[in-house]
Order: sequence, then C-alpha cells, then structure tokens
Amino acid sequence: MGCLVAYRDDPKRIYMISVGHGLLHQGAARGDPIVSDLDRTRVIGRLENWATFTEEMTADVALVWIDPTQVSAGNAGMGSLKGENRAPAPGTGVRLYKSVPGSILQGQVPARRETITIPPIVCNDWQTEQAISYLDQMACTPVFNFAGSSGAVVIDPDNRVVGMAVAVDTIEEDGHFTTRTVVTPIAAILDHEELGKNLVIVTKIPSGAIGPN
Repeated sequence: MGCLVAYRDDPKRIYMISVGHGLLHQGAARGDPIVSDLDRTRVIGRLENWATFTEEMTADVALVWIDPTQVSAGNAGMGSLKGENRAPAPGTGVRLYKSVPGSILQGQVPARRETITIPPIVCNDWQTEQAISYLDQMACTPVFNFAGSSGAVVIDPDNRVVGMAVAVDTIEEDGHFTTRTVVTPIAAILDHEELGKNLVIVTKIPSGAIGPN
C-alpha cells in the first residue's frame, strides 16, 4: 500500500492510497473490507473510492478509509514523510517508501513525462479488457521497484512524496533494452477528479481520528 491522506475539509478521516489494479476485485463496492498485506486476517479499513479504469488514465488509484488504530503514518527505518513534491527536478534521486531487505534501490526523475501503454492488466480475479495508457507519467531509470511493490509511494531524498509506483515498462532502442519504473505524479492522485480533487498527504495521524464503522 501507499501513504496516508485526508481531505482538507475533513482531516479526522484518514485514508490510504494504493494502486487500483492491485486492490480491486471483481464486483468491488464501497465499504468492502481491506486487509493487511502482512496479516490477511486483519481488517485495516474499508474501500472508499477509486479511479475508473478507462483506455487512458492519469492515475490508477484506489482510496481506503483506514482504521487509525491499525496503521501508522511512518515507515520503520525510513523516517516520517515530509509532505509532497509536485515538481521534482530532472535527475532527482527517488526510491520506494517501502523497506527492501538488503538494499535501497534508487532511480532518477526523467527530463520529461510521457504516456506509457501497458498491456491488459490482471487485477486479482479479473483483468482489463484492453491495454491501458497511463498519461503524463514519470518513467524513472534505473528500475527500482519489484514484484508486489505497485502502489508503494515514491519519495525524494527529503522524504517528500513525488508519486506512486504503478508498473514496469521496457523500451528498446538500437537493440538495447531499458526497464523503467512507471511513477504516477502525486498531483495526479491528490487532485484526481473522481477522488474529489481535495486530498493532502498525512504525516501524522491526528488525535481523535475517525475510523469506518
């Protein structure tokens, strides 16, 4: 999963963002229970909303209303998040805000953003009917995500969120293949129309936070 967010006008309800294709099941509905990645018997929240799958998407994201007693805003060993970076400079080092045993993999922000087309995506017990084109994405090199890490947020050296890892893409040029980590910019998520265009990063769970019923 990704990081915690809240609506500006409702800071007591805490949500977690994650990649939609990794979280949604066939027939997904608002209120569906969401379980921990580490303990599949522990419910940590309820599905709140998600971006509709279309042939062209700016963000493949789902929103989970979190039980504040079941999560924390930080990541052990990686420090607390320090907000967001909506305009990371080309060449900025970025990495997953997720523990990787043995090493910390790192890529770089590209000079320009681009459309990345991914073959039909397998989403738990269903798959998209067509290829998906992710619009205005950061294709970072060298590749720094790994199997099962889609939905993890990507941070800069100051622990500010620059985006969310959604896929891996490989390009070929003159017989040379380059694999890249596809990162959706954080602005495309926080300002997504279907999610209300009013989300902010949460760096600390507030006192009196309200969980789902």
